[in-house]
Amino acid sequence: MKHLHRPRLRSAVVHLLLAMLGLPGIHAWAQYSPGIKIPDGYVQVEGDIIMTTNDAAKIRQLLPGAVPKYGYAPSRLWPNRVVPFDFDSGVTAGQKTVFYAAMNAWSNSFPGTMTISFRARSGEAGYVHFIVSDPGFVGGSTSYVGYSGGQVSITIHPSAVATFLIAHEIGHALGLWHEQSRPDRNSFITVNYGNIQSGYSSQFDIKSPQATFGTYDYDSIMHYFACAFSACSSCSCSDSSCRTMTATYSAQQCNIGQQNHLSVMDRRAMAFMYAPSYWKFLYPLSGSSADGSMQQPYTTVAQAAASAPAYSTVWIGAGSFSAAGLTITRPMTLNAAVPDLQLQSDGSLGPSPSGYAVLQ
Repeated sequence: MKHLHRPRLRSAVVHLLLAMLGLPGIHAWAQYSPGIKIPDGYVQVEGDIIMTTNDAAKIRQLLPGAVPKYGYAPSRLWPNRVVPFDFDSGVTAGQKTVFYAAMNAWSNSFPGTMTISFRARSGEAGYVHFIVSDPGFVGGSTSYVGYSGGQVSITIHPSAVATFLIAHEIGHALGLWHEQSRPDRNSFITVNYGNIQSGYSSQFDIKSPQATFGTYDYDSIMHYFACAFSACSSCSCSDSSCRTMTATYSAQQCNIGQQNHLSVMDRRAMAFMYAPSYWKFLYPLSGSSADGSMQQPYTTVAQAAASAPAYSTVWIGAGSFSAAGLTITRPMTLNAAVPDLQLQSDGSLGPSPSGYAVLQ
């Protein structure tokens, strides 16, 4: 047996919901402002997610009352962990360099392991099409969340071509919704509906097909900023009379909506979403078929011992797991998932015993 670490493995399985990104000095938040022009035949589903009415109806069919089990719909993950892409003819060489940097930010989410990759399109029906054009505001938009089987368009205003604004839009195309639409968000933010421009309260609905595996991430690149859709003509994160969201942990109030990096949780979660085939997962999930995937994890150590292939890596979530008398006959590595990303007293994420897993 090789690379087996048994006692007090640290972990907590990562959440899958990973908002706004942009150039230093440019606050490309216009898509989170009231009054932007939505083209005929399109609907603003959630901030910068602007879909055709048909695609919006298709997405909303996935939201019937009960909260689904995952932070993303497995059927909308990109096949074989590969995203074909091309550029609109108007995208310049310099702009392409920025798009490549945004793609690389997600590709390198787990150093040393390729999880999601981007390849120039070669006739694939499903692909991402990058456009630099005026979407009707200074910012970016995405036409679908996840894999659609057809073209997913990401449109960036010429004045907003920035690595992490583009990375945010790519996050949607890869299957991520906004952080504040998590079903547990009311424990971490208060939506100030009285400060929202009339007619825009639905932009704060908990309507994404998602659940959570880890704690709320104020630092996520996928979080709305504090003044999104404010009724005020001028708003700051510290202005309680105008801001539309108040952080439960006050130290995080002006951190939400950061535009300059992928958070550690963002990167870890993306790596788990698009895990290589030799990565398996073990954590409690009611109704799991226990195939070891992130969506259908093993729920007991016995299942992992019996089914995980030789030389696989098993990522273990928080909790106590019975392993008494168990013999593991194949070499495998048992790793903690996110022991370093537990909720701290100020609302940030860091190491904590609450993320440990115990085999006993």
